[in-house]
Amino acid sequence: MTRENHELFYWGDVEYLKDKTLTPKSIPFCHSEKVSQVACNDDHLIVLLNDGTVHTITQGPVAVTPQVSQPQNADVSSKSDKSDNCIKKVFSRRKHSLVSLGVDLKQVDFLKKIIVTQIMCSAIYNFALSEKGQVFVWTHAGSNESLRGILPIYQNPLPEFQSKKVVQVACGFHHFIALCDDAMVFSWGQNQYGELGRLVKKGEIADCFHYPRVIDALVGIPVVFVTCGGYHSVALTKLGTLFTWGCNAVGQLGLGDEIDRSAPSLQLTLKGHRITYISCGEFHTAFLSLEGQVYTCGAGADGQLGHSNTEDSSSPLLVSSLASSIITQIACGRRHTVVYIASSKMVYTFGQRWFNQLGFCHASSHDFFTPSTVQGPWSSMEEIPSTHSFNPLMSVVSMSTVTSLSMKCLYAGSYYSIAQVTSKKSAVDFRNVSCGIVKSIQTLNLDKAREIARVPPNKPISCDMRHYIQSAFSVSNLNSFFLTVENKQSKVECTRNDPQIKVSKIREVFGELSRAKNSLIPELLLCAVENLIFTLGSDPVDIEGLVIYLALPECHFFQQPLNYATVSLPFAKAFCRLPKSSRTVLIGWWSCNNAEYFQTISGIYKQSLLYVLQLSPASSRLENTLRSQTVQMSIRILSHLSWLNKKRNLGLDDTIFQVPALEDYVDLVQDYANWISDKRQKTIKHKFHFCSYPYVFGTGAKATLLHADAEMHQRRAMKEAVEWNVLNLFVPVGKRNPYLTIKVSRSNIVGDTFKQLADCNRKDMKKPFRVIFDGEETLDSGGMNKEFFMLFMKEALNPKYGLFIEAEGGTLWFNQFSFDGDSMFALVGIVCGLAAYNNNLIAAKFPSALYKMLIKEKTTLSDLNDLYPSIMHGLRTLLRYKYADLEQMFQLTFQASQEFYGKCVDTELKPGGAKIMVTQENKREYVHLYLEHLVYRSVKEKIVAFSTGFRKVCSSCVLNVFRSDELRALLTGNDEYNWLIMQLNTQYRGEYCSTHPTIRAFWKVFHKMEMIQKKKFLKFVTGSDRIPIIGMKQVKLIVRPMAGSEDFLPESHVCLNMLDLPIYSSQKKLKHKLLQSIGFNESAK
Repeated sequence: MTRENHELFYWGDVEYLKDKTLTPKSIPFCHSEKVSQVACNDDHLIVLLNDGTVHTITQGPVAVTPQVSQPQNADVSSKSDKSDNCIKKVFSRRKHSLVSLGVDLKQVDFLKKIIVTQIMCSAIYNFALSEKGQVFVWTHAGSNESLRGILPIYQNPLPEFQSKKVVQVACGFHHFIALCDDAMVFSWGQNQYGELGRLVKKGEIADCFHYPRVIDALVGIPVVFVTCGGYHSVALTKLGTLFTWGCNAVGQLGLGDEIDRSAPSLQLTLKGHRITYISCGEFHTAFLSLEGQVYTCGAGADGQLGHSNTEDSSSPLLVSSLASSIITQIACGRRHTVVYIASSKMVYTFGQRWFNQLGFCHASSHDFFTPSTVQGPWSSMEEIPSTHSFNPLMSVVSMSTVTSLSMKCLYAGSYYSIAQVTSKKSAVDFRNVSCGIVKSIQTLNLDKAREIARVPPNKPISCDMRHYIQSAFSVSNLNSFFLTVENKQSKVECTRNDPQIKVSKIREVFGELSRAKNSLIPELLLCAVENLIFTLGSDPVDIEGLVIYLALPECHFFQQPLNYATVSLPFAKAFCRLPKSSRTVLIGWWSCNNAEYFQTISGIYKQSLLYVLQLSPASSRLENTLRSQTVQMSIRILSHLSWLNKKRNLGLDDTIFQVPALEDYVDLVQDYANWISDKRQKTIKHKFHFCSYPYVFGTGAKATLLHADAEMHQRRAMKEAVEWNVLNLFVPVGKRNPYLTIKVSRSNIVGDTFKQLADCNRKDMKKPFRVIFDGEETLDSGGMNKEFFMLFMKEALNPKYGLFIEAEGGTLWFNQFSFDGDSMFALVGIVCGLAAYNNNLIAAKFPSALYKMLIKEKTTLSDLNDLYPSIMHGLRTLLRYKYADLEQMFQLTFQASQEFYGKCVDTELKPGGAKIMVTQENKREYVHLYLEHLVYRSVKEKIVAFSTGFRKVCSSCVLNVFRSDELRALLTGNDEYNWLIMQLNTQYRGEYCSTHPTIRAFWKVFHKMEMIQKKKFLKFVTGSDRIPIIGMKQVKLIVRPMAGSEDFLPESHVCLNMLDLPIYSSQKKLKHKLLQSIGFNESAK
C-alpha cells in the first residue's frame, strides 16, 4: 500500500518559527505524514496526529531557511538526476539546520494516554477533546502570565462535563464555547462584550466566568456547529439557521447594526441560504453555504471581507468575485481570509498584507481587498509562472511528488496561513464539517429506536445506552430529530407556515420505543421525557425551538393518563408559559396539520381530564393541587384547540375537543352559579370555572348548563313575584303569579295559547311554565306541560293553518305565501322557546337551516338536502360543470322559480337578474344567491318573527355555544338509544319489582323487539319516539300493575311516562297484547 505523504506549508509571519515569508514554505518534522489536525495562533502551534496524540512546537528557530537558486530558464518539472540531487542536498541541509535550532514537535505529557479527536487554541489556552467527549485545557509556553487566571488548569478533564459528552470546542481570544452530544451549548471565559451569550445572575461578575455554563437562550435549538471570533460567537443549526452574539463594534455579527449582543440573536439575512460552515477573525466573519458561496461581514478596513473595498459591513454580503466558483474551504486569520476551490485547486486570500499573510506579491495597492491566488504545491505546475517566488525545490518531498500533491485542509493563524497538503486527493470539504458533528450528536432515529426496543428482557442496560437515552431526549436533540432534512442538497427552512417535520416518521420511532421488551427501558425513557419537559417553558430564540411542542405529544407516554402529573400537566404548563408570539407560531403550525393531529392532542388531555375526575379523593394537599392543575390546564388546552378550529375555519368536528359526560363528574349547576356571581363581582379573571370554557362541553353538559340557567332565571322571577306580592299585600293592586300559567281547551289549543301569550312580556316568559286544560284536574304540571307541547305543535303544524308546508325533503318549512300575520310565526317560536326553557321536547321536523339561523350559523349548500334535495343536486352539478358551453347547456338566468297555487312564480335574485345569464364566471354567485333566496330571503319575515319569539324566551348566552345539530336535539330529542339504561331507570309500583315474573317477561319481550317496534313503544308511553338531549338516563318510566284480567291491553299515561301492565300468565300472551296495544295506538293517531 502506498503511504500517504502529508506536508504543512505556511506563509506570513510565524513567530514560533521566527520566520516571515511571502511564499509557502514547508514546516518539516518527522511526523508530517501522520498529521490529522492543526491548531495555531500568534505564537504557538498544536498538532494532532492520526493516532490521537497531541504535540506542540516549543520554541522557534532563529535562522532563515536557505534558499536554492535556479537558472532563469530552468524546467521546474524536470526529473533529471541533477535536480533530484539538488533537492536532496537542500532537504538535508534544511532539516539539520531546523533540528539544531530546536524546531521539533513535543508530545503533551499528560495527554499521552488520551486519544484526542479535536484540538483548539486561544490566545492563552490550548484545548483537547478526547474520543470520550472529555475536555482538557492547558496553557502554552510563553503565554501572557497576567492573563493566565481566566481559567483553572486541570491535569484531568473539566469536571463540569463529567456527565456530558462534548463533540466540539471553539475558542475566541479569551472565551470558549462547547457543544455537547445532547446539542446543549456551554460557554465560559471573559464576557466583556457579551460573547458568552449568558444571562448574568444576581451576584455574579458579569465580565468573566471561570466555569462552563449552559447558554439558556439556545436550549431547544438544534445546534450542530459553533465557532468564535476574537470577541464574538456564532452557532449554526441543523437547518442552517444562524445565531450570533458578543462584540458587534463593526457589524461582525451580521445583524444589520453595530450594537453588541449579550444573548444569541437570530441572523435573518442568511436565513434560507443553507449555511454549513463559519469561520471568524478578530472582527470579521465568513459564512460558507451549501452551494459553495462565501458571505462576509464585519471589519473591512484591511480588505478581509473581499468586497473590493475597505468598508465595514454590518450585514453579510456575497464575495461577488468568487460567486462563479464553488468554495469548499474557508479560514479566517485575525485580519485576513483564505478560501480554497477544490475544482480548480486554487487558494485565494484577501485582507491584511503587512505580515505577508496573503502569500502573493502585490501588483497594485488594491490587490489586498480583492481575492487573489496563492501558488503552492497544491497548484498544477503549469499554472505557476516561472517568475513566481514559490519554488517547488523548497518542499521536503521529491520533484516527482510535488506535481501530485493536493490540498487537504486550510488553517489561518493570526498573521499567517497554513496549508496541509497530501499526496492523495483527500481534500476536506468544510461544507460537510457540521454533518460530521451531527453524527456525534445523539439524535434519535429509527434504527437506534429498534435497537433499544429489542434489548432482551432482564438484560442489564449498558452505560452507553443509558447515556444515549439521556442525550437523545434533550430538547435540542429531539428538535433536531423532529426537523426533517430529506436531502442535504435541498434548501430546508423552518417557517411559520411549515415546521418541516414528518409526523409519520415521529410516530414510527415512538411506536418502536413503546414496544420495548426490557422492563427497564420504559422507566429510563419516561425519566428522560420527564426531565425534558421540566426544561421547557422559556421562550426559544427562534421558531426551530418550538418544534418540540408540536411533535412531542406523539410520544406514547402522553397517551397514558397515569402520567398526568409528570407528563401532560407540566407540558401544558410549559405551553401556557410561552409568550403570545410563540403560541401564535404554534397555532399556525397546528392549522397546517390534519385532523389526526388534533385528535391526538385533544385525546391526550381528554384522557387526562377524565382520568383525574374519576379518581377517588386525594389523600394529600399536593396531590389535590396537581389534580386541580391538570383539570384546569386540560380544559384550557382543549378550549384553545376548539377556538383555533373555529377561527381558522379548519372544518373539524367540534366533538374532537369536547369532553364526554363532563356533567357526570362536575357539578355544572353550582359552577354556573359561581361563574355568574364572580362575573357580577368582576372577579372572574382570578378564578377558574368550567363555564368559562363552554366549547369543550358535550351536548349533555350544554343542556345541563342551559337548564341550570333557566332554573336560575325561573327562581329569580318567582322570587320577584313573591316579593312584589308581600310588599303590596295591603295595596289594592293585582297580585303577580310566580308562574307563567295559561288555560287552554283541547279543541282550540292554538287560539287560546295565542291570546294568552300575546300579552306576556319578556319577564313573564322567564317564569316556570304551567298549563291547565279546561275542565281537567291538574295532577302533574310536568306531565301536562309535555302533553301541551305535543298537542300544540301537532295542531300548529297542521296544513289547515297554512303556516308551514312540507318541503321536498320531508321537513316542515315556512309557507312563503301564508296569509297569516308574522305574529303567528312568533307564537310558534315562543312555544318552541318555552319547551326548551322548561326542559320539554316538541314534535316538529324542522330542517337544519332553521336551527343554524337561530344561532346565526352560516348555511351551506348541504343544508338544502333536507329541504330541496333535487335543487341541491342541480346546483352542485352546475358548480362541477367545467366546460365552456355552460350557458347553452343550462340556459339559466339569475331567477328563482317557485310554484304558487299551480302557477310558476319567478323572482329575480339580483336587480335585472332575468336578463343576466349564468356563466362559468358568475355561477358561484348564482348558487350563493339561490341558496340565500330559498332559506332566507323568500321567507325573511317569517323567519325573523319565529326567531324573535324563540329568543324572547331563550335569550341566554349559553344558547350561543350550541351547534345547530345540538339545538335540534335540545328541541326535538335525539335517537341515541340505550335500552339497557332505560330498563335500569324504570321504577315499579305496587307488587311489581325488577324480579317479578311479569316484569322479567316484559323485558325479555321488549329486548327481542325490532328497533321500529321499540320506538313505537317509547312513543306509546312517553308521547315521543325520541329521547332528551342528555340521553336515555333522563327517560324514567313507571310500570304499575293493572287491575283486571289478562285479556286487557296495556295502557299508558303519557303525561306521567306511566305504563299500566296487566299480569299475564305467559310471555307469549304478554307479547301479543303489548304489540296489539302499540299498533292500536298508532292506528288511532
